[in-house]
Amino acid sequence: MIKWSVLLLLLPSLALAQTTIPMQGLNVPSSRVPQWYAFDQTVYDAAQTTWPVYDSSCLSGPCGSGFTPYGDAPGDVMDGCSASNTGNAGSVNCHISNAPNNSVIFMPAGTYTVGTTGQVKFNRSNVVLRGAGIGATNILVTSDDRGFTSGSCDANTGGAGLTACNSGHLTTTTAWTGGYTIGTKVLNVTDASLFTGETWVKVRASGSINTCPYLDKYTNSGYPNNFDSLNYLDKIVSVDTGANTVTIERGLRIDYSLCAGSKTVGLYQPLVNIGFEHITINTNMTNLATIGAFPGGCDPGETKFQYINWNHVADSWITDSEVTGACDSWLVFGQAARNWVQGNSFHDLSSGVVFNTEGINMSTAAVDNIISNNYIYNTRVAGNLFTGAEGNVYAYNYRKKETTYNTERSFFNHGTYVRHTLFEGNDLSGELLLADDWWGRNGPGHTAYRNRIDGSNCFGFTDSITVDFGVRCTDIYDNPTCNNPGHNGTATGNDECGFGGEPLRCWQGSNHGDSCTVDGNCNSNDCSDDHHQYTGTSDGLCDSAPNYSGPWISGSDINVIGNTVGAIVGAPFGRASCNPAQGSSSFNSNADRVWIENNATRDENTGNVHNFNVQAAFRDASCGTGVDDVCPGTNKDISSPDVSWSGTYPTSFYITTGAPTWWCEEACAWDQTGIGAFGDDYGFALCKLPAQIRAESRTCTALGAGGTAASMSGGSITGGSAN
Repeated sequence: MIKWSVLLLLLPSLALAQTTIPMQGLNVPSSRVPQWYAFDQTVYDAAQTTWPVYDSSCLSGPCGSGFTPYGDAPGDVMDGCSASNTGNAGSVNCHISNAPNNSVIFMPAGTYTVGTTGQVKFNRSNVVLRGAGIGATNILVTSDDRGFTSGSCDANTGGAGLTACNSGHLTTTTAWTGGYTIGTKVLNVTDASLFTGETWVKVRASGSINTCPYLDKYTNSGYPNNFDSLNYLDKIVSVDTGANTVTIERGLRIDYSLCAGSKTVGLYQPLVNIGFEHITINTNMTNLATIGAFPGGCDPGETKFQYINWNHVADSWITDSEVTGACDSWLVFGQAARNWVQGNSFHDLSSGVVFNTEGINMSTAAVDNIISNNYIYNTRVAGNLFTGAEGNVYAYNYRKKETTYNTERSFFNHGTYVRHTLFEGNDLSGELLLADDWWGRNGPGHTAYRNRIDGSNCFGFTDSITVDFGVRCTDIYDNPTCNNPGHNGTATGNDECGFGGEPLRCWQGSNHGDSCTVDGNCNSNDCSDDHHQYTGTSDGLCDSAPNYSGPWISGSDINVIGNTVGAIVGAPFGRASCNPAQGSSSFNSNADRVWIENNATRDENTGNVHNFNVQAAFRDASCGTGVDDVCPGTNKDISSPDVSWSGTYPTSFYITTGAPTWWCEEACAWDQTGIGAFGDDYGFALCKLPAQIRAESRTCTALGAGGTAASMSGGSITGGSAN
C-alpha cells in the first residue's frame, strides 16, 4: 500500500501507556511497548484456601464429599434449597443465589443436564462453583438454545449451559467534560457524587465515524455499534465531589479528545469474584453441523451455540475446567475486565464450520483479561478479538497440531479498533494474525513476544505471524470479477462480498454478513467494505471513493520480537496451498510503524528459512531510524548453527514477580532461554509448556511463587543469515 506520510499527520497520537518493564538487551524502546497487567490472585487464592465449601447435594451431614452440608451455612440461608441433582444442572442455582458471601458451592461428581431448561445461573458476586474435576463433574448440554452467559438474566438463546446475570450492570451516567488524553487518570464529570462509594466506571464516546479517526467502517443492524469499540472499564481510586472528578486506577489508553460527539462516564457494577472451577461442559449433540440455518455447518455469523458468555464480570476466573463441543465459540467475553482463564482445556469446536470459528472470543469492552496456560485442540480457530477489546493477554497456551481439523489460524485481532493485545510465550499450531481489517482498522500496540509457531495441515495458513490488509474485497479498485468459490457476484441467497477480488456490493434482500441490511434495501450505510458508500445502482455496487480520509491500514505500532516462526508476512489470502511462498504482500505494507526484532524464521518441515517478507526499503534501516524498523542483523534463519544470540532480555512483558505458581518444574525454563527465539534450538528436543505437559498426562510439579523451572533441553538457539 502507499505509505500515507502526509495523512499520518491527521491520525490521532498513537503514543502508548508504556510499559514499566525494562527492555534490557532489546533494541525496541519502551515507549513502543504497552503496559500489561498480571491477574491479581488475592481473592482467588483466598477462595482456594480459606473460603468455606458447601456441598450442594447434601442438606445435612455427614456428606460423602467431606465438605460442609449446605444446610449448615450461617443463618440457614440455603435451607430452602433442594439438593442439587444430576437430572437438572440448574438445581444448583438456589445455592449460588443464597450462599453467604465468599463461599464455594461444590457440585459432586455426576452428569448434570441442561436442555431447554436447567441452565446454571450466577446472579451475584463473591461465590465459586466448583466441581470434582474434569471428567468427573459434567454439565451436559442437550439443546442448543441455552447458554452459560454472565451478564444477561434472560439469556435463553445462544447455546450452552451456564449464565451469570446482572441486569443492572450500568445504572447511571453523567457527562464526561474533561480529562481525555492517553494516560489520564483524573476524569472531569458533571456529577461525581454518582460514584461515591462505588468501584467501577465505564467510559464511552459517541458520534459519527467521520469525526472519530479511530473508526473507519459503518455498522449495520444486528452488529455492534462501532462506538462500542471505544468503551473502557476501570476501577475507581477516589471521588472528589467538590471538584467533580473521578480518579481511575490504570488510566486511558487512547485519546478521546480526538472524537467529536458526546462522552459519558457511567457507574458500572459488574459481577465480581465469581469462579468456575474443575468442571467439564460437554454436549451429547453428535451432529453440530445440523444446528441452525446452515445445513453444511454451524454458521459463525448467525447461529452461535456457545457454552460460556462471560459478560459484565470482573476480577473473576475460569480455571482447571474443560469445554468441549459447541458451535462458533467456547467462551465469549463482553464488557468484562481483569478476568483469568487459566489451566483449562478447550477442544472440538464445531467441525462442521466451513470458516472462521471464534474459539475464545473477546468483544466489546473486554479489558485486561488474561488467557493463560490453556490446552487447545481440534478447532479451526483458537480465539479472536474484535469491537475494541483492549489490553488483553494470551500467554503460554498450547495449541497442538491438528490431524483432523484444517487450521485457519490460532489467535487473531479482527478489527474495530482492537488495541494493545499481547501474545506471549504461546506454542501454537497455525497462523498468529496480529491484525486484519475485516471489521475496521485495529488500534496500536499489538505485540507478539517469544512465541513458537509451527505449521499444521493447511487451510491457506500455516506457521506465520501475519498482518492482513483488505481481507474483505482485496482488489476493490480494479477487479470487477468475483473469483472466490461461493462468492460469485450474483445477488442471490446469502452471498456476500468476501475474498479474492470481489467487487464491493450490497446484496439486496440478504441478511448475512456486515455487508447487508435487515430490511433488504441497500442504503448509504451498506457496503461490504464500509470504506465506501452504496451509490443506489441496481447491481448494488459501491462507489470507488473511500468515505474515510485516513490511511487504510490493518493496525499500527505492531511489535514482533523474539519469536520462532516459519514466516513473517503480509496478507495470506493470496496463497493457494501450503506449498507456495507464504503471503501475497509484505508485513509492513499492511501496517504502519512495525518493529521486527530478534526473530528466528524457520520452516517446520525443512528447517530452512521459509519467508521473511518486509518491504526492501525498510529491510536495511537501523533500529529506531525508520517508519518501520526491521532491525537488520537481529532476525535470523536457523538453517545453519553458526551464530547464537547473546544478551539479556525480558522474560515476560506482563509478569514481574518470577515464575507463576502454575509453572512446572518439568517445563521450559522460566527465563529468556525458555520458549521462543532465545531458547528454541531445533537441534534438541524442544522444551514444553505446562499446558503441553498436562495434555500429555505427564506430571506437572508446580513451582509455587517465584521459582525457577529446570529446562528440559539444553543449548541456545543457533542462527545463520540475518533477515
